[in-house]
Amino acid sequence: EKDLKTLIEKAHGCGMKVIADVVFNHMATMLEYGDLNFPGISKENFHPRCPINYSDGNRDTEINCWLGELPDLDQNKETVQLIQKKHLKILLDLGIDGFRFDAAKHISPDIVKMYIDYIDKKNNGKAWNYLEVIEDHDTKAEDYDWIAPVTDFQLYRSLKSAFSIGGDLRSLKQLEAVNNAKSIT
Repeated sequence: EKDLKTLIEKAHGCGMKVIADVVFNHMATMLEYGDLNFPGISKENFHPRCPINYSDGNRDTEINCWLGELPDLDQNKETVQLIQKKHLKILLDLGIDGFRFDAAKHISPDIVKMYIDYIDKKNNGKAWNYLEVIEDHDTKAEDYDWIAPVTDFQLYRSLKSAFSIGGDLRSLKQLEAVNNAKSIT
């Protein structure tokens, strides 16, 4: 924390803002935690392991199942919310200027909004926050952009395709991106 505070102060001295990348829906895959025996958080605070279906017409599995092999936290559990709010407060107290919420589409919009509201309350609305929302058949940027700006992965895919082997740079003439002024490109 001391090193992070020093980095933040140095960045602020250079006129730069510091955005923290927070991953709130899933934990890392680590063999020693294979039985969901994470320190400080019990098995009851995780969703069940189940496959995600990105094209079944609803978002239930995206929000309530593990992301591949990554144990997925149940955001509706008070213990999970308290731990994550504590984490946000620590970062805000260190001087963080905003947050990028990784894999936000795997958390219900109401819960994401609760975290953004918490951040806004703690720092008087001064933080700049945005959400990673990779669109698919069941999830669109509009599902979340009413909460905070979203990362524009359509633009990323367009650029990747153009610069890949066999890609065509002429495709960059008409870039495809999320048609939303709140999109982060």
